[in-house]
Amino acid sequence: AIRGSLMLRTRVIVGAVLAAGAILVIVLGKWVFFAAMLVLALMGLNEFFRMTRSYRPLALAGYIGLAVMLYCAWFRTPTGVLGGVAVLVLTTFVLAALGGVKPGVTSRMAVTVLGGVYLGLGFGHLLLMRRVGVDGGPADLGMGLVLAVVFGTWAGDTFAYFVGRFFGSTPMAPRLSPKKTWEGFAGGALGTVLVVVLVGLY
Repeated sequence: AIRGSLMLRTRVIVGAVLAAGAILVIVLGKWVFFAAMLVLALMGLNEFFRMTRSYRPLALAGYIGLAVMLYCAWFRTPTGVLGGVAVLVLTTFVLAALGGVKPGVTSRMAVTVLGGVYLGLGFGHLLLMRRVGVDGGPADLGMGLVLAVVFGTWAGDTFAYFVGRFFGSTPMAPRLSPKKTWEGFAGGALGTVLVVVLVGLY
């Protein structure tokens, strides 16, 4: 019981510190926001490649394509993000071709492009949203959109965890995830709506 209480307290403290940092980065915007998103995206892609290392992804191609996608999202146009995807695919193909035709090369290319697109489009859209209103309209609209997405996602996970922990009794998918409950799911959904509404009012 003591260990569980200590872990819970640690999670709350860490969550509060990360939330404060996220708010600061989102509010500051500009190069601070871009740099933070680029670092987080590269870290995420590195983790994705680590999880799929058995397929031997072409990491360099993924990092280059991801960086170009985020650059275009922040400094260019939404259409430019698609150009970044093209760079990702082309770079992946070139690096794969340089290694010659070997068994598993198609899987290597597929995993590389999947990781780059998955992280690139996700973080790219955060960058695009933060830009909303900068070139015209309410200057804080983009900030509000990003806050709603980030903290709406955080609220879903947090409320689901606490509601499931203290009130959960009906398993959602016992074989896939024994600790997930329908009560936790409902708490997460309601928490997400509540936080997004509060952000919208702000």
